[in-house]
Amino acid sequence: MTAAATDGLAKPAARPLRQRTLARELAFSGVGFFSGEDVSVRLIPAQPNHGLVFVRTDLPDAQEIPASVRHRVSEPRRTVLQVGAARAEMTEHVLAALVGMGIDNCRIELDGPEPPGLDGSALPFAEAIAAAGADEQSWPCTTLEIGEPVHVAAGDAFAAAHPSAEGRFDVTYNLDYPDNPGLGRQSLCYSHSPEAFLREIAPARTFVRQREVDWLRSMGVGKRTTVKDLLVFADDGSVVDNALRFPDEPVRHKILDLIGDLALIGRRVVGHILAHRSGHATNAALAAAIVEREEEWCTERYRNLQALLNSAQIEQVLPHRYPFMLLDRIVELDPNCRAVGVKNVTYNEPFFQGHWPGRPVMPGVLIIESMAQLAGAMLTQWHGDGRSAMLVGVDGVRLRRPVTPGDQLRLESEAVRLKSRTAVLKTRAWVERDLAAEAELTLVLVNGQSASSAAA
Repeated sequence: MTAAATDGLAKPAARPLRQRTLARELAFSGVGFFSGEDVSVRLIPAQPNHGLVFVRTDLPDAQEIPASVRHRVSEPRRTVLQVGAARAEMTEHVLAALVGMGIDNCRIELDGPEPPGLDGSALPFAEAIAAAGADEQSWPCTTLEIGEPVHVAAGDAFAAAHPSAEGRFDVTYNLDYPDNPGLGRQSLCYSHSPEAFLREIAPARTFVRQREVDWLRSMGVGKRTTVKDLLVFADDGSVVDNALRFPDEPVRHKILDLIGDLALIGRRVVGHILAHRSGHATNAALAAAIVEREEEWCTERYRNLQALLNSAQIEQVLPHRYPFMLLDRIVELDPNCRAVGVKNVTYNEPFFQGHWPGRPVMPGVLIIESMAQLAGAMLTQWHGDGRSAMLVGVDGVRLRRPVTPGDQLRLESEAVRLKSRTAVLKTRAWVERDLAAEAELTLVLVNGQSASSAAA
């Protein structure tokens, strides 16, 4: 029975998008464009919520470098990530291929400072990902919806993010090289999908003006890279010993770089990106600005969510009553998949009288109980046969931050395994952007309305 089949309860929410990882491992070898070294990269499937993480296997302890704006360091003409002494350089093409093809979780193992440049585009990576396929994972995909315009600028370059009424990720890019007729002014509006990325963006290659080649090589860059590996534009606008794949290939490559750089946000972005003459530094500044605003948007969005099940309706689903009802409302509910609920923590909670006087902190066991109550509501709605859910197992508990009066817990429950009498669920509790607690819970269905979910 679903929520729609219970008197007074709302219909379940649409099934959320799922995180995805590669169906199998992929490997590539070649020359690094910046280092000139023979390098290899392995793209390895990863578990849910792992994200995109580079690993320098040639360094002691195989240092991990998450693809995050927090780890970006400023270097010209490429996106470089660094944790401690470990660096991953020219990451944008691999990141663009993974994000562009809808991969959320991947371990990216490097045996050198950068991935191979291959043909200067993301196409070899994207084609291999498409051929390998992707595995849909149990955990829902988290998106970042642009809540209001965000704008960054540097000189005559700018990049901005705007809300999308259509719920899509779109990019409009204006390229402007007035001193080179082959580049000139190019504009493109791109609406993202994995199919469109593979067809329209992934094949676009890195480009450089011929006048820059000697300067780059004097800096030790590109000593083994030839005009066959990328697009070199002569001063008269002609392409040196190569041919364009698209008449506007340069602006398409700029969009490719932008997609790779925005991967450092760590979420699938929903919004419209506008960029003019934007390069890696401006792209990264936009990603950082979006991340800074994410907490405000997330808080406002959950503050304005209407309850699917309010407290009175939750009493129809759960046996709990005051002072042990620790769930105020449910805002998302897919009974066999996922639920999101809210617990408002006030100073009047009875447990604050003794935990602790002068320093009120919500007991961790009650945070787990609130997650269990949401999981129980989800499970009983899935079965709908009058049974109640009892908590019988708690694994992998992590209490990440204290919860105090005035906090609002945003609770998430996600099904891992569902059977006729038992269920295993991943649960999390958030305070704004901070993860407060997480645990894997095992619940069993029992007859009657007298059971408490906190049997353990």
